Amino acid sequence: MSSAETFLQYQPQLQRMAFNMVGCMKDAEDLVQDTFEKWLKIDHAKIKNVKAYLIQTLKNICINFLNSIRKTREIHFNNPLENLRNRYEEIDFRPFDFEQDLSTGISELLQKLTLPEFSMLILKEGFEMDYPQLTEIFDKKMEHCRQIISRAKKKLKTPQLRFPLNIEKKDQVSKEISIVCKNGNLQNLIAFFQKEVQ
Repeated sequence: MSSAETFLQYQPQLQRMAFNMVGCMKDAEDLVQDTFEKWLKIDHAKIKNVKAYLIQTLKNICINFLNSIRKTREIHFNNPLENLRNRYEEIDFRPFDFEQDLSTGISELLQKLTLPEFSMLILKEGFEMDYPQLTEIFDKKMEHCRQIISRAKKKLKTPQLRFPLNIEKKDQVSKEISIVCKNGNLQNLIAFFQKEVQ
């Protein structure tokens, strides 16, 4: 099988796999390309199972990519998405750059937190809402809200991903938060979170 035939055969599967791992299509495309470039440089005679090799190589590349993001983007999870919001407001980033960063950050949060934890933490730390506001929005006692926020922060300090990434949910959340960052109106985001955590 030629290199071109190998690419055509395995690229769709690898693309889906990379997207599920990193949550961003552009990054997924780049990582799949890196995988094939690495494959082109090795002695193919030593590879008994091309598919298995490509999958394992892609997994390793994706893991390295995610680890690099955590180290270099300096996303402070005690204040989730605040860096992205501030950067967007202060610097004239292209929308694509902002959407990519936002999608990546949200993907990791959604894989570590329950929806109530995610919703409260975003409003409390990302958009500076206080506990009285959270109690009113989510119809919960203040102490319960404090416990949820505290539990969420503890989860974010560990590397463990607790839940599979729901791509549809991630896209919905990214869209709502992106709108807030652009127009400053939190009402639709609050309504969205209230509906999701009922």
